Amino acid sequence: DPSWLLRAAAALAAVTAVFALLAAVAESWRFALMLQGRTKVLPATTVWSSDVFVAAAGAGSVAAAVVALLVAVVALVRTHPVAAARRHRAPSRSAGAILVRLLVPGWNLYGAGQIVTEIDRMLDAGRPGADPDTPGRASRLTVAWWVSWIVSAVLVAAALLRGLGGSLQAVADTVELHIAVDLAAGVCAGLGAAM
Repeated sequence: DPSWLLRAAAALAAVTAVFALLAAVAESWRFALMLQGRTKVLPATTVWSSDVFVAAAGAGSVAAAVVALLVAVVALVRTHPVAAARRHRAPSRSAGAILVRLLVPGWNLYGAGQIVTEIDRMLDAGRPGADPDTPGRASRLTVAWWVSWIVSAVLVAAALLRGLGGSLQAVADTVELHIAVDLAAGVCAGLGAAM
């Protein structure tokens, strides 16, 4: 029964969402200080505090996301065959095929959504009163999570690319993109916890 792993993954995703939202607040403060710094000299302690807040929230967000991801991967690998068994079917994918879809960068944008949707559909079809021969529908929550997963990845790529610029405008744009990345990560993690 993988339900305890799913609950642990949900709790860790919720913690990740909180850290990501804190990181968005920290980056927003940094951006506000950048705007103020155009016209006045800022106190060193304020700038230092902002830098510490950004670093701590960012590190906490990444650490929580990595732990949540590891637990979620194990939970999904274990849940897939259980969901198939509830439909009285053999699993459509091996554990290795599931791992590849969840962990290979780039492919996991499609693969993770595919695996989560398959599990969701199998569990929906396995509910009492459902026709076991008709595949269930993916929930709106699952679809929303998948969209947020892709949007989050696109924003990360945009922030990395814009961060390669050397101008002051590139720095400001990167801070704005980091705010968007943190907000998208918070939404994605929050939807993952709810899912």
